[in-house]
Amino acid sequence: MKRIMVILLLFIIVRPAVSVSVAADELKHPSYSIVIDNEELKLDEKPFLRAGTTMIPMRAIFERLGLHAVWNAQTKQITASNDERKLVLTVGSRDAAVNGVKTSMPLAPAVINNVTYVPLRFVSDASGGNVEFYDGYDVVWVLSAKQDQLFSAIMFEDLKEVERLLAIGADPTVPIGPAGPEWFVFANGSIPLYELFLKYGMDINYYSQEWHGSTLLTSAITAGRPDAVAFLLEKGADPELTERNGFTPLELARYWQKQIEDGYTNIIDESLTPTVEDYDAIIRMLEEEIAAKK
Repeated sequence: MKRIMVILLLFIIVRPAVSVSVAADELKHPSYSIVIDNEELKLDEKPFLRAGTTMIPMRAIFERLGLHAVWNAQTKQITASNDERKLVLTVGSRDAAVNGVKTSMPLAPAVINNVTYVPLRFVSDASGGNVEFYDGYDVVWVLSAKQDQLFSAIMFEDLKEVERLLAIGADPTVPIGPAGPEWFVFANGSIPLYELFLKYGMDINYYSQEWHGSTLLTSAITAGRPDAVAFLLEKGADPELTERNGFTPLELARYWQKQIEDGYTNIIDESLTPTVEDYDAIIRMLEEEIAAKK
């Protein structure tokens, strides 16, 4: 399931096919960086742009998307697969197959200087991942299938699916985009989700550098969940770890209590709106925890 988010700019525009016989000195290289699961893709062979499509070295992209690629020199076919997906592409042809279903690519794979290039957006989408271009950041942001699926699983609190994805390497601290937020922010104060994040190695005091400095504790405070705040404090969450925007957990709790007093309600589900009493309990816990540390 694709996540619901604002698309700032379409990255790939479908154009007619062009010849795969491209001289290396004719190639136009993109100025933007390519980031996959919050790690910039470093390549010896640069990607190139052709007919509005970013072409990228085959093995680098498939490996980062969790696919094993096999090259058949006789048929000029590329087969990339894992337990969930099988992609079959042919050099010089826009035709492709994804799990046996025929489809078409915006540009055919090409071999240049003994390197096989494939369309970035097509293979990312076909693998179950997601691609966005963030013009203001000059970056193409790619999320692998496991990261894209983790978002939906967290949103629907599908604990079995969340654990499956965490077990194969999905990371709740990977941001949606270059400005965040991270997946864990959407846990909405769910203790079972927090337990899974911690079980699979998330630091109780992980500090988001890109999205207001959010932590598990501040996300639970924002959700207005005294039970989740108590759970995290017991596990060692720092009650004085300041957000990037300057808020301490205690200041954040007081801020949200004031919002509730002024009539704030949860815009998605009013039944999830915390009460003033919820924040009374949170503030009391934080004050006691801070006092105990002194």
